[in-house]
Amino acid sequence: MNARTAGTPACAPAPAVRRARAAALGAALGLGAALALAAPAFAQSPEPPPEAPEGVDYEAERGDSLHAGEVEVDFGAGRREGGALARRQRVRLSSEGLAAGVREGRGDPLAGGTFQWNALGGVLGAGKVVRRWGRGLVLGGGSQPWVRTALDADATSPPSRADGWWYTSAGARPIALLGGRFARRDLGGVGWGDERAGLAALGERRLRSRGGAQWSAWRGGDALSSELAMDRAGRWRAEAGAWRELPGARVALGARAGSDAFRPLADANRDGPSQALTAGLSAGPAALAARGYAALWRFREGQTGARASLEVEPRIPQHGALVIGFEEQHGTRRAPANTVVRTRGMRQGGWAEWRSGATGPSLTLREETWGRAAWARGRVRAVSTVRLEAPLVGAASIGVTHAVYRTESGESLYLPETEADRLVLRALTGDGERTRIECDVPVAHGEVRAAFELNLAEGRPTRAQWTVDWIRRARTR
Repeated sequence: MNARTAGTPACAPAPAVRRARAAALGAALGLGAALALAAPAFAQSPEPPPEAPEGVDYEAERGDSLHAGEVEVDFGAGRREGGALARRQRVRLSSEGLAAGVREGRGDPLAGGTFQWNALGGVLGAGKVVRRWGRGLVLGGGSQPWVRTALDADATSPPSRADGWWYTSAGARPIALLGGRFARRDLGGVGWGDERAGLAALGERRLRSRGGAQWSAWRGGDALSSELAMDRAGRWRAEAGAWRELPGARVALGARAGSDAFRPLADANRDGPSQALTAGLSAGPAALAARGYAALWRFREGQTGARASLEVEPRIPQHGALVIGFEEQHGTRRAPANTVVRTRGMRQGGWAEWRSGATGPSLTLREETWGRAAWARGRVRAVSTVRLEAPLVGAASIGVTHAVYRTESGESLYLPETEADRLVLRALTGDGERTRIECDVPVAHGEVRAAFELNLAEGRPTRAQWTVDWIRRARTR
């Protein structure tokens, strides 16, 4: 997460000019959508996890991995929103029997290191503990029913992170040991099994005096997975998900039940709702694909929520890609005990995204609007985005993204950005424009990735930031 600081004062665009630009961008999007006749992946709006503070930038590690026998170094620097110059560096190594990674940087929320090597008949590790048991009810972070990918068998919340150690034995049913400081608690755990089935227990160091303990049992598979968790006071939580492939369709169902007071020891802020029901369907003929999703959840009495969305993807070749979506939301997705909850009424939103063909320069146009009344009337937030990507000389490339946004008081908008080693959801509020320029250039047997961002918001000073990273990946001898 990033703190905000004031930059050099400048005049924000006049309201009339901003509205004219937004109208022109909307017209361009409408024309592009009319000409587009096919679409790729679905385009659900990005959101940070519920434990993240609302209205603040959210950062997460990218999911790329090294092949055995590779080493990667990354040296970077940047200045964010007029703040002091910040440097960061990262080194990763993967070889036979050893994997390590270290990330450093002042104020970097992802800083830390991880080392693991083959020892004692298994794998021994230290540093950042990133582990998951079953579906994550006790360790790892449970699914979020308001996110439709929670119905996918391979899509889960980011696992719990802590500083500590772990050991996993070899074999078909390995034994796992771990210890570390999770959420300001010294915890230790032992588990037996793998992703198909297992048992585990997690407890505090001062268990006899006042510490807590939790147990978990899970079963997984390609079509069904489930987990039952319980603590020493008898509070419990259970969750299950099922998936089935039909001719031309995929159906997914999920359910959760348990005690309102259950909290995972590893991270109480990620307990999620105590009851939930989810259902999803993706299907469609060759010329039109569609995906629908619906969810109901309850934290406790009077704290409930619901969500339903539908996206369609017309497929006609040689004309780019088009996605059109609509969604309705009710209630809250934040646990009242863990954060400030603002009661909100119904929200309806719609979006359309068009992308040109994959060869040569590519253009992406997106329009998204949310309102507090039916058919997205009573607008509370809206954003219009244009992105152009083009190859340069050799392997160099450039990308330019321009967004015009508007949000009402109490609403937040998040724009996704990809940096050299992380994914960032940039939080925006108020009315304004944001421009981001990215450039990748091969340099010195590596690659330089540079980005410059400028945000012009009404009634606020101009906010500019930049980052430069040099990355090199090579084979070890």
